[in-house]
Amino acid sequence: MCISIQNNKKQRDDMAEETAKPKNKLIIYIVAGIVVIVLEVFVAYALVTKFLMPSQPVDSTEVSSDTSTVAKKTAVKKEKKKATKKTTESESSSEFSSIQGMYTLADFVINPANSNGKHFFVFTVVYAFEDKTMEDLIKEREPILKDKIIAELGKKTFEWYGIVSNREAVRQKLLEIGQEILGVDRGVHVYFTKYVLQ
Repeated sequence: MCISIQNNKKQRDDMAEETAKPKNKLIIYIVAGIVVIVLEVFVAYALVTKFLMPSQPVDSTEVSSDTSTVAKKTAVKKEKKKATKKTTESESSSEFSSIQGMYTLADFVINPANSNGKHFFVFTVVYAFEDKTMEDLIKEREPILKDKIIAELGKKTFEWYGIVSNREAVRQKLLEIGQEILGVDRGVHVYFTKYVLQ
């Protein structure tokens, strides 16, 4: 009888070991699965940020294997920025003193090219004039001006609008459109009071 109790005890111990082994394997598989999923998430994130949606496109003029060339270009750009800043400061102070009237075109909503309605660009633009009579002219031609702005700015992509340096290109385009519609070549300035991409 004693032998039979020992055999039963031995059988129970063997059974406990056999059930413990699959549980250990199951835990190992679960942990390995979680590790693989986490790695896949990191790889997917890296691929998306690196290739599909880079933060800013690389300017081909700045790409060079020669570091001295890059340093020279950077120095030249800094000098140009300083000169432009000085010129802009003097122009803007005289620009503000000569403004006689302003006209606001509020809340333009532009669907950028290839956005399929998923993105939009909202902005408010203020046209400032050195000639007070321009206000009446812009009121009269406002529908034509708005139509031309929507048509022209709808040609650019959402990504293009997302590049900060292109904001000045948008301002320049609005200035050109305003001058064309109003029939003037100077005395018009453009300001943004709202500029939103979504």
